Amino acid sequence: MTQTGPPIGQFRFMFEGYDLVDVQYGMSALTNCGEFPEAFSNAELSEHGLLKSLDRANQVQKALADRYRNHDHARCHD
Repeated sequence: MTQTGPPIGQFRFMFEGYDLVDVQYGMSALTNCGEFPEAFSNAELSEHGLLKSLDRANQVQKALADRYRNHDHARCHD
């Protein structure tokens, strides 16, 4: 068998931030579900569409659940 990529275990990843994934469809509530202005501003998102801190991600998750109870994409995984 010929190896075509780097050896297993040699991949390097850089942490870029936090996403919120809805429980119903598995999509990003931050970038794939429209806007939720009562929970967060799109200006808060990094260039990768992520929140920069875990504290802020937890705040947004709670705000989505509280302020958008009837929206399919507002219930996110813990």
